[in-house]
Amino acid sequence: QAVDSFESKLQVGKCYVLSRGNVKIANRQYNACNHRYELTFDKDAIVVEQNDDGEIQAYQFNFVDLRAVQSRALPATVDICGVIVKANPPFSFTSRDGKELTKREITVADDTATSLDITIWGERAKQDDAKFDGKPVVGIKGIVVKEWNGGRSGSLLQSGVLDFEHKGPEAERVRKWWQDG
Repeated sequence: QAVDSFESKLQVGKCYVLSRGNVKIANRQYNACNHRYELTFDKDAIVVEQNDDGEIQAYQFNFVDLRAVQSRALPATVDICGVIVKANPPFSFTSRDGKELTKREITVADDTATSLDITIWGERAKQDDAKFDGKPVVGIKGIVVKEWNGGRSGSLLQSGVLDFEHKGPEAERVRKWWQDG
């Protein structure tokens, strides 16, 4: 009931005050956040949109370098900061269960001189090709890494983030590495 009543009201990147929730120990099976506790809200919750004061971060990245991703136990969910060194055009197809899907495969490299192929889905995959041109430095949150065809590849979760405007020390470090050759 809570999902039905609040799903259309809540939007990524907006600021809200939520009340009448509960705090409990996070269940790692269902919650990939790096916090010990989680907040839960039911149909009695109160959700009020607020003006953004600019100090609340929309996303909290926990970057892992791509060399470290190669030794992680799989499946793993990671955030990375890197350069899009290759982007294939979007590809639409029908899944086995009859759904129309669109995907785009990109290759991201970072300053460990390691790269990872990542599949992005849906509306993100349909973004204008120009957005992927020019070797942009991106922050990507919520990549599920699995074994595929004898190597590792990633898939961006629907709840994940593909930030073409990422700022911060990681982005500057990767940008400098790429520009230095």
